[in-house]
Parts: sequence; structure tokens; C-alpha cells
Amino acid sequence: MRQPLPKKEITLTEAQEAARFLGLSEDVDRLELEAVKEAYRKKLMSTHPDVNPDMAATDAAVVLVRAKIARHKLEVWIALRPKTDCPVCSGTGRIRVGSFTTEPCPSCSK
Repeated sequence: MRQPLPKKEITLTEAQEAARFLGLSEDVDRLELEAVKEAYRKKLMSTHPDVNPDMAATDAAVVLVRAKIARHKLEVWIALRPKTDCPVCSGTGRIRVGSFTTEPCPSCSK
């Protein structure tokens, strides 16, 4: 079984480039996971030999790999981005109580 790719930090520019490649808007802070999955499927279907018989197999393979990378980057961006603009917890949903303990943010009640 393949190991999942690590969730490294994705910069805003990387996320915007990935969204642009999949044909999504560059406003990545408003992207939802379902929209990313749908755009990924559309990109893959555009390279299918039955839909686009003029595309060479090597070109289709390149598009396939780039689409997978773009989808992964956007999934990581969505998973790691702050969920709210909470001034108390900065969107993390947790506040520090002691040296090593945190608790749910009372302001955004995550």
C-alpha cells in the first residue's frame, strides 16, 4: 500500500497556481473540497482518449500527473488553512491554557 504524501505547508502562490491549472478561481480561501474534486475529474476527462483523441499519450500523462499534484496541493491547503478569522485563536480553534495544554476556543466554539 502506498504511503500518503506528507502535509507540508503550501504557500498561497502554490495554491493559486494549482487552482488555475484545474480551472478554478484563484480565490483559494473560499475553495471547497468538492469543487476541487469536480475540477480534477473534469481535467482528467479532458485528457481521456475517447474525449480528446488528438492528444498524445505523453501529453495526457503529463496533464494527469500535474492534475494529481494540483489536487493534492489544494487538498492540503484546504486542510491546513485557518477555518475562521477568530481574533482569539487566529482560526486554529484552540487556545493555550498552560505551558503544554490547549482547550477549544470559546469565541469561535469549534
